[in-house]
Amino acid sequence: MRLVFSVMLGMLLAAASGCATGKAASLQRKNAALESQLAAEKAAAEKLQQQLAALKKINSTLQKEKGVRVEETAAVRSQIRSFVQLQVESLRDFSQNAELFDSVGGELIARDKTGGENLLLVDMQNALLGGATLIGGRLYGSSGTRAVFCLLRPQDNKLAVVWMSKVFNIPAEGVFKVSFDTPVTAKKDDVIGIYCPAKVGIPYDIGTGDTRTMTGPVDTGMVIPMDSLQGGQKRAYSFGVNGFFD
Repeated sequence: MRLVFSVMLGMLLAAASGCATGKAASLQRKNAALESQLAAEKAAAEKLQQQLAALKKINSTLQKEKGVRVEETAAVRSQIRSFVQLQVESLRDFSQNAELFDSVGGELIARDKTGGENLLLVDMQNALLGGATLIGGRLYGSSGTRAVFCLLRPQDNKLAVVWMSKVFNIPAEGVFKVSFDTPVTAKKDDVIGIYCPAKVGIPYDIGTGDTRTMTGPVDTGMVIPMDSLQGGQKRAYSFGVNGFFD
């Protein structure tokens, strides 16, 4: 009986030992597979990091190149703007001093009368006979006068204020010439006006013109009924504009 028990115990121990050995071998194979997979993933991660570093370097180079191109472009544009500005200023100075461009308006002379304040003066006698590009204005004024050149366009029995210049300060009595910041496109039948927000230091004569007046303020886009303009004295004022006329 003891012999049988011993044999059975030996068989059980052998079976248990074999099972343990099998499990250990299976675990070793799994560990080896996981280690191989981990190594492959590490290699892939390192490759991705290398690619990312290369892309970052390329991006940094591209940013530097772009910065250089932007600086070069800005420098060229600045030079072109400066050149064009000088040419425009030269053209304006030439146009004001050479008296070779077309002009419309009253003669720039000292006249008998002056007076009024906060008035818009509209020269109905010298409407444009065709299209024009206006580049400057001229007036005979007195020191302390402030003036804004205006362009008005007929609409039925009204006048629309389609453009106004900046305010010009007249530093001394005499002929005063200005250049507009940008050329102004005018149409046939447009009329020229000038608005003096304070005193009207522009002289006039009676009986030789058709300049009508209206009390301000005046703004671009304003529509003025013709019957709101005061006339009747046939006033001629000393102001006008010049430019390229069709």
